[in-house]
Amino acid sequence: MNESDKRLAALAAVEEVRAGMSVGLGT
Repeated sequence: MNESDKRLAALAAVEEVRAGMSVGLGT
């Protein structure tokens, strides 16, 4: 796995967490 793959994976994880938090808060 190269650096760009790591960045993409990290960004995807952050987006999933944000989406989960928004759903959890009902916003």
